[in-house]
Amino acid sequence: MKLATFKVGETNRGKKIGELFLKMAFRHATINRLEHIFIHGDEEEHRFLFAMLEDFGFSKVGHHPGSNEQDAVYLKPHPIAAPVDPLPPFDYARRYFPHFRHDAAVAKYIVPIQPDYHRILFPDYPSPMDLQMALFQQPNPAGNAIKMAYLCHSGTKRIKPGAIVLFYRSWDERAITSIGVVESYDTLTEAAEIVSRVKRRTVYSMKQIGEMAAKPTRVMLFRLVRHLDNPLPQSWLEQNGVLNGAPQSITKISDDRFEHILAHGH
Repeated sequence: MKLATFKVGETNRGKKIGELFLKMAFRHATINRLEHIFIHGDEEEHRFLFAMLEDFGFSKVGHHPGSNEQDAVYLKPHPIAAPVDPLPPFDYARRYFPHFRHDAAVAKYIVPIQPDYHRILFPDYPSPMDLQMALFQQPNPAGNAIKMAYLCHSGTKRIKPGAIVLFYRSWDERAITSIGVVESYDTLTEAAEIVSRVKRRTVYSMKQIGEMAAKPTRVMLFRLVRHLDNPLPQSWLEQNGVLNGAPQSITKISDDRFEHILAHGH
């Protein structure tokens, strides 16, 4: 698949429109079983675009014929089946998205998220609870992004890059809805540092971040992989020994239980 026109007007920059374009392109390629995605353009004029593309698994493979070596060609592998590759888990997810490593060496966690925040981060998730509310939502650039931020005061001190996070929508739906891959997980104490790390990728306002930073704050950057076709409710999770009740904080689960979730959630 070729990405052709890929431009964002200056007045819309900073709203993660580029990532929204990529998200749509990746989904189109997945649905249509397209194994390569490429783009070409002037390497100097579009250096910021190419820098973003490299962060999402594209790499330079040459120059477009007839461009006098001015137009660089960037290619992303998008295999139908998950390839065997010894890359570290996060690097693997970045290169072969939407595939991700979920072997026994990769840790798995359930992450609770309130419905209001779930709506902002995952506006494309078709929740039956939001059919009416969608008309009144205010746009937030975090929902356009592939790379998102989750802030909390969890007791979990360390999560490695490449770990898998399953988002549990609390209160109303009470179900695991979405899968992500962790890029980084740090404990920060300065509001300015948190803001610089998560700007336009979080549901929180600058004021709220300042209030949270009164205590050491866990800052997780993750990449949304997809939403489950069949969200798994709390009743199913309890019946299958995944949870004993609604998770109140980040909760680690075993590899076997994750595979059971993956098999039933699709």
